[in-house]
Amino acid sequence: MILIFYFMAHILGYDIWYYFIHICLHNIRLYRFHKYHHLINYRDLTFADAFTGNMIEYPIQTLGIFIPNIVMEYHFRVILCAYLFITIRTYMQHDYRCIWLVGNHHLIHHKHPKYNFGERWIDKICGTLHETTV
Repeated sequence: MILIFYFMAHILGYDIWYYFIHICLHNIRLYRFHKYHHLINYRDLTFADAFTGNMIEYPIQTLGIFIPNIVMEYHFRVILCAYLFITIRTYMQHDYRCIWLVGNHHLIHHKHPKYNFGERWIDKICGTLHETTV
């Protein structure tokens, strides 16, 4: 039971970190690193485009998965499972064929890049949620 809590904590840590890093990457000074990810037309996105971008942004975005280790015990297998979950979710969020399972929240971000920087719940809390169709 405690390992499920750790698993969820790593995902939560990642999601919060990712949201704020993603907003920073849309800042005019840092967008030069992130713009490659947005060069693909939002209608043409597939899972293969999930990690298209500058090689520096993804390692930085992934650091959030370790935030819970500041206060929690380190469990390699739990972090690995959380990382696999996050990676698969990222692939699915970039593919129209997976809307039925993960929704279109991130695809809307590719159409309206000033909104939907993270998961739907954090965008709602932070006021950056844009609900529309793609």
